[in-house]
Amino acid sequence: MNSLRRIWLFLAAFLATEAVLRERSEEIAEITPTSVTQGKTLYDNENDLAAANAIDRNLLTLAATQTDNEVGWLKLQFDKTHFINKIIIYYKFYTGWYYPNDECIQSESNFKKCVDSDNNVDVSVYQGEVQQKSCGTLQLTYGLEQSDQIYTLLCNTEGDTVKLSKDTGNIIVAEVVLIGTERSEEIAEITPTSVTQGKTFQNNENVYAAVHAIDRDLSTLAATRTDNEAGWLKLKFDRTFFIHKIVIYYRFYTGWYDLSQCVQSEIRFKECVDGHNNVDVSVYQGEVKQKSCGTLQLTYGLEQSDQIYTLVCNTEGDTVKLSKDTGLIAVWEVAVIGTERIKEIAEITPTSVTQGNTYNSEECCAALHAIDRDLSTLAATNTDNEAGWLKLQFDRTSFIHKIIIYYRFYTGWYKPSAWCVQSESKFRSCVDEHNNVDVSVYQGEVKQKSCGTLQLTYGLEQSDQIYTLLCNTEGDTVKLSKDNGNIIVAEVVVIWSSRLQTAMFGVDGGNISNVSDILLTPGYSLNTTTWAILIAYNLLVVIVGIGGNSAVLYLSLVHKALKLDATSLMFVHHLAVSDIMASLLLYLPMLVVLCARRWVLGRFLCFGAAFLFSIPLIYEVLTILSITVYRAVLISSNIKNEEKLKKIFRIVLHVQLLLAAWPTPYLILSDCYAYFDPMVLMCWPSQAIEPGTPQKVIAYYGIAVLAIPVTLTTALSVVIAVVVRLKTRNVRAAMNSARDKGMNKMFLTLSLIVQVFIASYVCLILNFILGSVGSFKEQQGHWFDLLMIYLSSLNVVLNPAIYVLTNKKFRDVAFSSVKLLVSRESQ
Repeated sequence: MNSLRRIWLFLAAFLATEAVLRERSEEIAEITPTSVTQGKTLYDNENDLAAANAIDRNLLTLAATQTDNEVGWLKLQFDKTHFINKIIIYYKFYTGWYYPNDECIQSESNFKKCVDSDNNVDVSVYQGEVQQKSCGTLQLTYGLEQSDQIYTLLCNTEGDTVKLSKDTGNIIVAEVVLIGTERSEEIAEITPTSVTQGKTFQNNENVYAAVHAIDRDLSTLAATRTDNEAGWLKLKFDRTFFIHKIVIYYRFYTGWYDLSQCVQSEIRFKECVDGHNNVDVSVYQGEVKQKSCGTLQLTYGLEQSDQIYTLVCNTEGDTVKLSKDTGLIAVWEVAVIGTERIKEIAEITPTSVTQGNTYNSEECCAALHAIDRDLSTLAATNTDNEAGWLKLQFDRTSFIHKIIIYYRFYTGWYKPSAWCVQSESKFRSCVDEHNNVDVSVYQGEVKQKSCGTLQLTYGLEQSDQIYTLLCNTEGDTVKLSKDNGNIIVAEVVVIWSSRLQTAMFGVDGGNISNVSDILLTPGYSLNTTTWAILIAYNLLVVIVGIGGNSAVLYLSLVHKALKLDATSLMFVHHLAVSDIMASLLLYLPMLVVLCARRWVLGRFLCFGAAFLFSIPLIYEVLTILSITVYRAVLISSNIKNEEKLKKIFRIVLHVQLLLAAWPTPYLILSDCYAYFDPMVLMCWPSQAIEPGTPQKVIAYYGIAVLAIPVTLTTALSVVIAVVVRLKTRNVRAAMNSARDKGMNKMFLTLSLIVQVFIASYVCLILNFILGSVGSFKEQQGHWFDLLMIYLSSLNVVLNPAIYVLTNKKFRDVAFSSVKLLVSRESQ
């Protein structure tokens, strides 16, 4: 989602709302067909009823085929054989909101007729053209709710094609989802670079290849036999890992999985299991055995959940070997679990890691090991009678929330031969030597804050060796240092993105000197002339926005310079205040960023700008709508009670202010934070980038207070323009009747204000209309974001000019005031 949609959330909301209604979620273990075909498209309409619509995850599109006196069918084909567990079919969702004009949903009886014509669909699994199994017949129900239109058929058979077929009538489906038996990737799983075995069972590499042990497909197995010598299956890695555990998925001998003789009775199943038992599972370093993790002793349970075995290893090595002397080794999957840590949320990666003096050798103790996410490698430095240090440097300044340090896990299972773990007292001595490490944040070479001192504990468990230090400060370097002894860490993790409850004014003060990110063309360098034009225009917006609109308030309130009716004058005052606030909260910070090329206004102002800048913008949109409504009232009838009308619009303006201000307390209470976005030169609340409830609520709010008002303003202005052209005499009469009340120029003034507003928001309107078109999305870049922001400032600049052009008294008083100021300065 680009920055443009972060400002105008209703655009994203409009598309997101549509997506909620249309796209289905991806199922666990879902397998995607390589081709989808059908016998004959219903009505020959490939656009709306194509076979491919059955797998596009869009519930508003249908795949439909007709029989025409021959068998109708819909085929989903794969490039290889899969074990298909089940098939989920989403039927056409006949609901009132879906197709309100469809005759099928006008009554229960109509719906029943439509369903009957789509019923009796056979759903089968094929291997090529040979039917393997019928999974069932699709018998649709008559419920009118979406929840009633999802059907699940169990298959549990192998094949490369799923076919829906019937002899008469139509086949109509919204989606067909095929669920296989692929396993999920384990947490911290490490993938072997090669898998080999002693001798493939039955010499059949297609069915029993060694690589099947790591393909994550539970319908394929790796099988090897001994032939009077040791049978084995090896999983090799490209480097040494600390292997925590090994998970083995055995062949799922259950009645539904395989119809072989092994599942004909408990006795036969026991015989099959015994033939695959007594498998030694060990970790090797090259050809040297490091440790046996245990012997695979299979059980006799017939359920899938009973056939997953976990063996704890906790040793280093580059090979896992399964071996036995007699019988068979047959496994579906072997998952090797290491000790790599999981990437933290909002973790930022250093661009370089250095240390004062490497302890022992670079191979074992390099600084880079502190960020490789491998808990079996260490970064270690010693002092050599000078300060020892480890530095993590970043390419830009960040607001660093906290630092997590993983210490060397001195536990009995980690390195049982290490001196440090022979006893609690020895372990304590080792820990003391690595203690008293200062952890600080720096900006360049200047220390910003000490986050704390790393004081290690004496617990022997891994869970005791993770330390968190809160920083909540800006900087581009994290430094660990001490005067004597050693610094040894397994991992150092730096977390950005402070939450309000821990650091209320958290902000990423990123540098924007890489200006190519701001424009559309990759690598384009923003030249000095362009940069100067942006600064000059921003300066104009700030001067006119603050100075010009302040002058409008001063001259109209003190000198009564604006000759308008009371209601119009009230609108003008509210617009002026809104423009001043927009200049202070939006355009002035952008000017500073352009000059400094980074955010330099601090966390407090970033927080204030991010959470308050939308108030004047939304309020102005709503006020322009009120002005448009007031113009419509003027041309539709004579105003008899001007005071009453003014009171009504005053109440409306107060309600608008409450609506405009509502998001600020809501976002703060929703645990949102402020961040700086260099792409659009300003700070934003985090709900613009983080999905969740706040984003959805604000998106729908945006529809109500932005999309609808802008649309109504534009449409109503067109109507008013037409009416004015067709009924010029009536309008003139209306204006002439109000001439004694000083309203002769008022209609023109308000019309120009609204027209400038529409021109200012032309990018917004264009993006709202074309935002869902893929080609439009691809063509627009960050230039479009900035163009919209700067274009929306036109009304801030031009509103004071409109008052000067349309109101002679205001023009005279303004020029007189300027002359007076100039004469005073000259004296």
